[in-house]
Amino acid sequence: MSANSQHYYWAGGHVCMFLAGLRYLLAWVVFKGSGVSLWYKIAFVGAIVSYAIVVKKSLGYPKGSTWLRRALADENFQYFLLSCFLLVNRPVGLAIIPFWTFSTFHVATFARSTLIPKFIPPVPNPSGSGSSSPPVSKAIQFFIKKYYDPSMKVVSYVEVAIFARVLFGLLLRSNSLLTPIVYGIFLRSRYYQSPFTREAFKGIDSAILQALSHPQVGGAVPQATAYYNTLKTYLARAAGSLPAPTAPPASATAADTSSTPRASSANPAQ
Repeated sequence: MSANSQHYYWAGGHVCMFLAGLRYLLAWVVFKGSGVSLWYKIAFVGAIVSYAIVVKKSLGYPKGSTWLRRALADENFQYFLLSCFLLVNRPVGLAIIPFWTFSTFHVATFARSTLIPKFIPPVPNPSGSGSSSPPVSKAIQFFIKKYYDPSMKVVSYVEVAIFARVLFGLLLRSNSLLTPIVYGIFLRSRYYQSPFTREAFKGIDSAILQALSHPQVGGAVPQATAYYNTLKTYLARAAGSLPAPTAPPASATAADTSSTPRASSANPAQ
């Protein structure tokens, strides 16, 4: 498969996730998700295609234990595995939001860098020297620059909320025991690989401690904070001992959004 073909398959996967995911989310937010599970499946098929192409480009074809170790430490491969797991299990509506958010930015980048230049030529500068991007390209670039980092912060909180959802779903028997285990392992990796995720955990922890310190809560349950700290200790032990996080990469801008690992990164055409 040529690099150009991979580029379009990669983009097609994101378009699939964007459109099918949007259709599913619109139904899900009005509590009509049960009749549109096919759109959920289609969306994750698109995600799998995009991530598979990225993993193949960055890691090559599967070959031996060395490849597997590299793959398991790769964020794109982790999202690829999670996409496969979510595809073959009962739908978790909340889980589509991170993937849909990533695809939104990739579709916008693909449109700006590939589609628009084919149909709208650059605008000549009034001075007569060179040309500039058409207004629609500038608008897309502005959108990406302004909303990318805030969206990644929201995604990090959503990913933590998904873990709470599947734990609660286990109590209600709406998902299997395997779902919180798999997602917990994934979230554990995200914590050590993503500064956004670490910031989300820090923010949630701070909010819980602040709520527990409220006089009404402390009066009703005097040991609430102690119980919470004990729970955190057990969770930390369950997560196991991991190396200290590496230095976080620089935040992506509109020019390098496609190189951000967590968003089905590498553009195959690059």
